[in-house]
Amino acid sequence: MATKFDPYAAWLGIQQAQRPLTNYQLLGLVPFESKGNVIEGSAQQQHAKLAPLFKGEHALLAKRIAFEIESARTCLLNPATKTSYDAGLRSRARPMPDGQPTSPTEAATSQHYAPLPPMCPTPSAPPSVVAVNSHAERSSEDLPPPLPSVDDLGISDTHAMTGLRRRNARRQMWFTLGTVGVSALIVTVVLMVLPRPDGKEKDPSAGGESSEPEQVSIEKKKKAAAEKKAAAEKKAAAEKKAAEEKKAAEELRTVVENEAGDAETLAEDEIHVAQAATKDAKLAKRAATRAEIAGDTAKEAGDAKASEAAKQAAVKANDAADAAANAGTDARKSAERAEEDIKEAKGIIASAKIPDVAQAAKKARQLLTSAAKAIEEAKRAGAGEASETAKQATNEAAAAAEKVVNEKKDGDRDIPGLVHITLPSGNVLTESMFNVPEDWQEKLFPEGANVFVAKDRGSVTGVFNLQKAKLHGAAATLYENGHLQTLAVGYSHGNRNGCLRIWDKDGKRSFYAEYRNGGKHGVLCLFQNGMPWLIEENDKGTCQQEYLVKWTQDSPHVRPTDQLTGDESKEISRAREQLAALEETLYQNEKRLKQKLAEWYRKADQEIKNGRFAGGAADRRAAESDRVRIHNAQNAATMNSLWRNALQRSGF
Repeated sequence: MATKFDPYAAWLGIQQAQRPLTNYQLLGLVPFESKGNVIEGSAQQQHAKLAPLFKGEHALLAKRIAFEIESARTCLLNPATKTSYDAGLRSRARPMPDGQPTSPTEAATSQHYAPLPPMCPTPSAPPSVVAVNSHAERSSEDLPPPLPSVDDLGISDTHAMTGLRRRNARRQMWFTLGTVGVSALIVTVVLMVLPRPDGKEKDPSAGGESSEPEQVSIEKKKKAAAEKKAAAEKKAAAEKKAAEEKKAAEELRTVVENEAGDAETLAEDEIHVAQAATKDAKLAKRAATRAEIAGDTAKEAGDAKASEAAKQAAVKANDAADAAANAGTDARKSAERAEEDIKEAKGIIASAKIPDVAQAAKKARQLLTSAAKAIEEAKRAGAGEASETAKQATNEAAAAAEKVVNEKKDGDRDIPGLVHITLPSGNVLTESMFNVPEDWQEKLFPEGANVFVAKDRGSVTGVFNLQKAKLHGAAATLYENGHLQTLAVGYSHGNRNGCLRIWDKDGKRSFYAEYRNGGKHGVLCLFQNGMPWLIEENDKGTCQQEYLVKWTQDSPHVRPTDQLTGDESKEISRAREQLAALEETLYQNEKRLKQKLAEWYRKADQEIKNGRFAGGAADRRAAESDRVRIHNAQNAATMNSLWRNALQRSGF
């Protein structure tokens, strides 16, 4: 005999052994599940299993089971019906053959049940009268009795559950509205029955006339309304006045800010003029230097007239440069002071609150007045006029230098081996820059100077001007063969400050550099075979431009580094390596010399402190202190004799 079709087992996985069914089994839940979102989700999953079957051979049966699922979901989602259902479910759990269930959960999951409560009992029904579940004892042999068709119930295949939910919602809405209506009716009746607060009943014979208390109440209301209207009008007037004051304050703020902006523009203009004057002063100084060099070149060539003209142009350019630099400095300081006042004024007016704008504007305008005076001082400094004068002097000095250069190029006054290189920046390198200055011994190492004479096996190897054990002034070193090695025109408190020249043992030029405050500032030249090879232009320790010098038939060709070819790039790399090695050697030698000087000075001071001259007068002690500091020399004449004898061997 063929087995009958069991839709619960086939579609929902509820086997025969799990019968009779409960709402929890029908929704695929654990017994007594209390979380609403879990119940809702499980109901949707069970419905989704049946939805594809709404059309087909078992469509009606699938829809009926879907109604059962929806009924179970509605019952379990309603707290009242769920409580009643769970109570009935627990009370009807009968004992198992081997004893009572150990817990309500065990009883709910057991297959030994008494008839189950209905799928969705009414909340008011007590558990003792709950009807038997319509599908509690169904099995595969006894399918549910036929129900009305879905079409008769007004539910479509795809919206069956939605319609049922809407009907339940409408029922709930009508129930709520009815409750509210009844409550309102009760409140109305109570208010009508209760006596008036003043204990008086309304006199029907009074008609439409009001009693005396009512008249008083009306008057109070009118008075309150009038006061409220007056307060509103007063508030509106105050708001209007505040708005007008705010508008006036903002307009004043804007006016003062515009005034500050105009003053700031004037101050910036003066700063630009001052900067231009400073720049022109530097150019004039540079032109003066070129003119001086040109004058020296002309003098070496025997052209006294050209030399004198160049020297005069250099003096004029120097004077103009100093005047422009001073005017630029004064103008810049005044303009910067004005900028500070303007900045403070702008801050005051910008941060002022509306009630304080007038006072802030007054203070800001005082600062702007001070700034205007500073701007006038900047204008009176004459930076613009000084700048123009410096430009004119620069042109004259450049013209004088150019004249000497042109005369040298003509060949009438050329000197054999004379170096003359004009760089793209306008700087000029001449022979006189690399040679030892005229009368340099007397100028750089005068008699009686406080010097340190370095000796090695009886020979002088160096002479250094000092100030408290620090290099201060000229310094020179000698090779063992007596040739001059280095000559520094100036040190200042231990820092290089002037020209430094270096020769090799054969007397050929190796290095020339200009320094300021210990850093490279000006022209630097590295020589190869006594001729310029690598040239740098430095400003305050920073290299601004670099050139490679190529010589063809005693004519120099200056090439900036950004215009070099492949071979030239390799050549300048070699030059840079040699320059780096030379500067490192120079630095190490200078470091050792400074350490030696410091050690010697400490010993000399210690001799004085030990009281060697304590018995003498103050002037005698000072004289003896100076004598001790003249190392390796009994007196100035002996020191100068040793120095000059050494220089004679060097050929200078």
